[in-house]
Amino acid sequence: MTTTTNTKPQRLTDRLKQDILNRKLRPGDPLPSIRALMNQDEVSKGTVVRALKLLSESGLVEHHPCRGYFVSNSESDQLVDNRVSQIVLVSLALDRDLIPYYQGLCNAVGFQTDMLPGIYGCNAHATAYPEMISRVLRMRPAGMVINVVPEEVVKLNTQELAQSDVPMAFIGSGCESVRVDRVLMPMDMTARRMVQYALEKGYRDFGILSQSPFNSDQAAWEHSVCDTLAQAGLAMPSTQIIRAHGNHGYAEKPDPVIDMQQAVSHALAQGIRPRVLIASHDYPAISALRALRQAHIRVPEQVAVLSCFSCFGYDQEPDLPRLTTIHSQRDRMGEVAGQCLLQRIKNPEIQACVHHMPIELALGESG
Repeated sequence: MTTTTNTKPQRLTDRLKQDILNRKLRPGDPLPSIRALMNQDEVSKGTVVRALKLLSESGLVEHHPCRGYFVSNSESDQLVDNRVSQIVLVSLALDRDLIPYYQGLCNAVGFQTDMLPGIYGCNAHATAYPEMISRVLRMRPAGMVINVVPEEVVKLNTQELAQSDVPMAFIGSGCESVRVDRVLMPMDMTARRMVQYALEKGYRDFGILSQSPFNSDQAAWEHSVCDTLAQAGLAMPSTQIIRAHGNHGYAEKPDPVIDMQQAVSHALAQGIRPRVLIASHDYPAISALRALRQAHIRVPEQVAVLSCFSCFGYDQEPDLPRLTTIHSQRDRMGEVAGQCLLQRIKNPEIQACVHHMPIELALGESG
């Protein structure tokens, strides 16, 4: 005899059981009415009755005539005590870039016996990311840390996120309409700090390397670079703002360097050669280092290259100078997001907060 576990009653049983194990339904709590379950899960009355019977037979719920179904005080306590709930990190980042986030999440979860960290990534494959988030939401984990990005890069289903009862914390900007705890390092702040550093070094002829689908973050970053220079009495010629869309960086097989490398090579061929190039993050900076090497231009003696956000997912060749950049603190971001999430799981009513990470320079050899 073959037992099918994917029937509608079994799926409803599994969902209710998960709610009990994740403490969304606690011992002694009433289950939703038959009518409510029919509407929530879009199933028939017979399906609901069968599912409740399965839960009753397992001992997880008790039926009280004229009152309804209630979570059992004995069996559910024992199962909850023995269960391990999963807190997951979901990220668009390149696989090696997301590892520090996950390490931070593991630090936050620590040695709690009832929580297990998990990780889901799509290696910068942008078109796959929204569906990945939806699938994880349907798994109903105990909590989610989501790496969000501006909608010009990837448009996520904000309505689905806002209506979900899964506790969440976001890393990054994007999905601003969803009110959850958020951890970020604003790009305008990284821009100001790096321009200040360059001015302190005596640089006066600047160029900008701006990569990724152009979005609100990139616009704020570029504006902050130009504004900080203007405050120092320096203008940014439009010809020295080098942009690359970065399509290859968000492809099924991502290459986060090739687009900007071609753009910088083209600018150099046109005679555009600022004394210092400031990049929004490491990938366009590495692109510039490659293009400058191909053009036999010495770094930093002839052109300096500075990055405003460190990345880990791409190996620099040994003969490229180590970048001067801003430490992204991805591990700390993951840890803070995990701590916020644990607090929200314990107390869903606490007010959502935004946590800004401090700006820390990581000095290298490129400028």
